[in-house]
Amino acid sequence: MKTKLYQSFNYAMEGLLHVFKTQRNMRFHLIITVLVLIFSFLFHIDRTELILLFITISLVLMAEMFNTAVESITNMISQSYHPSIRTVKDMCAGAVFISAINAVVIGYLIFSRVFSRWEISLHYALSRIKHAPSHLAFITLSLVTFLVLAGKLYFRRGTPARGGLPSGHSAIAFSLWTVITFLSARVLVSLLALVLAFLVARSRVRAGIHRPAEVLAGAALGVVITGFLFWLLG
Repeated sequence: MKTKLYQSFNYAMEGLLHVFKTQRNMRFHLIITVLVLIFSFLFHIDRTELILLFITISLVLMAEMFNTAVESITNMISQSYHPSIRTVKDMCAGAVFISAINAVVIGYLIFSRVFSRWEISLHYALSRIKHAPSHLAFITLSLVTFLVLAGKLYFRRGTPARGGLPSGHSAIAFSLWTVITFLSARVLVSLLALVLAFLVARSRVRAGIHRPAEVLAGAALGVVITGFLFWLLG
C-alpha cells in the first residue's frame, strides 16, 4: 500500500513537472504564483483572503493542466486540422482565460488595499516575521522545497521525490537543522538536530538513491538559504 501511494505521488509530481517543462504559460503562472504567495505572507493578508488566493491559484494551475492534457489527447488522435478538435482546444483555452481573469480580479481586490498602505504594511510584515519565527520557518522551508524541484527540473535528473540533483531530503533536513539552531539557544539541541540531518543524508547515499555530491548539494542549499533568510529577516 505504501509503495502504491508513493508511486502515485511520484507520478503526479512527474506530470506536474512535465507541464512546467513543456508549457511556457505554466512557467509564467508559476512565477506569478510565487510572487503572490511571497506578498501574501509578507503583508497583512487575513485568513479568508489567503484561502481565496489559494483557491484562485489552484483553479488557474488546474485549468492550464487540463488544457495541456486535452491538447495532448487531441494531437494524439489527429495531427491534421479538424473543426471539432479546434473547437475543443478553443473551449479549453477559454476556460484558462476565465480562470486567469478571475485571478486578476480577486488579486486586485485583495492587494489594492494592501498597496494603498504600503509603508504600514511593510513595517507590519517585518514586525510579524520577527515576532513569529514560525512564519519565517514556513517561508524558508517552502522556498527550499521550491528550489529543490527547480534544480531537478533544470538538471533533468531523477524524479521529484527520488534521486536527482539536489537531494530534497538532505535539503529539508539541513534546513530544519539550521532553523533549530537559530531558534534554540541550546548547543545540545542543535547538535542532536545536526546528527539527525546527517543520518537522513547518509541514508539516501546508502540506499543508492543519491550520490554523495547530490546529498552535499542538497545540504548546502538548505543551510545557505535558511541561514541567509534568518540572518536577513530573523
